[in-house]
Amino acid sequence: MKRTQHATMAIHLPIKEQAPLVLLILLVILQSCSFTSTTNNAAVDSSNPQALDIVDWDKPLPKVDSCFIDTTRTSQFYEQLTNWQPGEFDNQAVDFYLNELGKKKPIRHFRIGDVPRNWVTLQQYGGELVLYDRCDGIDRRFVITDSSFGLYGALESEADAIDSVMINLPNEFKAELHTIPQKSPSGYSTVWLKPTTTNHVWQLSYAVEEEEWTELVTPIESIDNFDMIVNYCPESKVREFAHFETIDLNQYK
Repeated sequence: MKRTQHATMAIHLPIKEQAPLVLLILLVILQSCSFTSTTNNAAVDSSNPQALDIVDWDKPLPKVDSCFIDTTRTSQFYEQLTNWQPGEFDNQAVDFYLNELGKKKPIRHFRIGDVPRNWVTLQQYGGELVLYDRCDGIDRRFVITDSSFGLYGALESEADAIDSVMINLPNEFKAELHTIPQKSPSGYSTVWLKPTTTNHVWQLSYAVEEEEWTELVTPIESIDNFDMIVNYCPESKVREFAHFETIDLNQYK
């Protein structure tokens, strides 16, 4: 994604002409990541984005910042997520964590079964679970290897070493992890991936000491079961979409 910085300059207008200008600026700010549908490569405003779609991929998308719901399953955004691999800086960060952990305890390797290895976070919008393609960076992703559990996000990536495997099934995985002391004074954490009663949806729980967070995830190989909210910003960095709903995890047991 290209990022551009905008220079600022003073504009001097008579008082009576300043009010419309201020109102216009406010409207532009408030419409950051407003929903559109790109149909025949024309951005169409929508105040009720229920089933917006991208239908014409024979032409490039217009270079207009917009936010839309992609229902195609075949767009460049789905392709990018399907083919996602950690980047150079991600790998450097993960190597740093594992090297630090390896100084205190040898990194162990395990025979992990058929559980999916690459996972992505699910959000909720309009009561439906969706994927999110950020303007800046990536939504949280998780990778299981035979020796580590990696967390990849918009700002940084990190990894814990697998210390022991408690559950190793095709649809469920639980492991105790060796963690850097900055995260856990005891040096240990736990990750648990377990299926819910909803197809293609798992709960991922990560516990450190007395704290635990849980979110819904899906294997990257299953993303074609979900729509994707795309915060498309080809020309400049825009605010991330801030209207996702709180997920009631009790509905996904």
